[in-house]
Amino acid sequence: MSNTAFLSKGQNDKVWLNEISFMRPVLLVLLVSYHAFAPYVGSWDIPDGIDNVELYRWIGLLSRAFRLEGFVFISGYVFTFQLIEQQKYNKLSLLLKTKFERLLIPGFVFSIIYLLVFKKYDTTSDFVLQAIQGTGHLWYLPCLFWCFVFHYLILRIDKPGFVLPILVLALLMSITPLPFNMNKPLYYMLFFYGGGYFWQNSQKIKSYGNGKNIVFSWIIFFFLFLISNMIISHISANYSQTDSLVHRGCCLEAMTILKAVMGWSGIISLYLSACLFCQTHKIGPRIIKVGACGYGVYVFHQFILKYIYYYTDIPALSGTVLLPWLALLVTIAISLAMTLLIRQTVIGRRFL
Repeated sequence: MSNTAFLSKGQNDKVWLNEISFMRPVLLVLLVSYHAFAPYVGSWDIPDGIDNVELYRWIGLLSRAFRLEGFVFISGYVFTFQLIEQQKYNKLSLLLKTKFERLLIPGFVFSIIYLLVFKKYDTTSDFVLQAIQGTGHLWYLPCLFWCFVFHYLILRIDKPGFVLPILVLALLMSITPLPFNMNKPLYYMLFFYGGGYFWQNSQKIKSYGNGKNIVFSWIIFFFLFLISNMIISHISANYSQTDSLVHRGCCLEAMTILKAVMGWSGIISLYLSACLFCQTHKIGPRIIKVGACGYGVYVFHQFILKYIYYYTDIPALSGTVLLPWLALLVTIAISLAMTLLIRQTVIGRRFL
């Protein structure tokens, strides 16, 4: 989310990666939508006076099927483009400095705010630890930082036959809790690397972006979505009923594999759809501008939703049926407005 999807050829000459400009707003809607429906999924507490709705649970599950995997994918896509095409970040030290400022500093600052407003902590050291590793939804920013660093080093190897098995093994190892949430990038690195691979082979992959293949890919995705979530629900029930570490590990591995396969299926479907659309349509400046606000929307949206659900009378006034849709629209509007406003400043453009 923190990359700019164009190649600058001159002051007024920018060549956009249109397929990414198409994908990013779609993923943004899925992102906010998931958290808007999170109480119905069971990821958040249900607000007072609100009832569970099975349809809303499935909407929430659909919204989260590949949205973070998709964001990591497009970050890897754009980053590889920048490294190879633009010859950007010719030194690791420059990458570390840039991404530290762009990801870790905002993650730390907004985690402090999130902790003070929404979360409880036991000690000062617990507070600092949560702020460093990212609390709430902000864990994603340190995770993305390490994805950039690992991918930079991986590209120096440039041997997919060697790298791919290692990344699959890392994904399988991601079920093990590690300090500072370092198990998170172990899962997402496969998607980051995959984004880079798709850019490097984009011309060949785009040739598959025809109507027949796209319809087929979406059918496969929805089939995997339904089957995977039913299996995951069954596995989760077994996981909670066993004390065996081996059994629990097998359950976590199975859910991780199902999640990754479902994520890749959604990403491929969306990417091919974006490629087909961009063959005959131009991405308008408003859509590009919305996509450019993705980072800010990610940072702000959960603050807004949490406040709406747990600190206002909106749930009681809107009712069960209307609440997530109203929260979704309000959150997107406020997040975009806040991001656009802050990005008018020098500091805002630098960090958001």
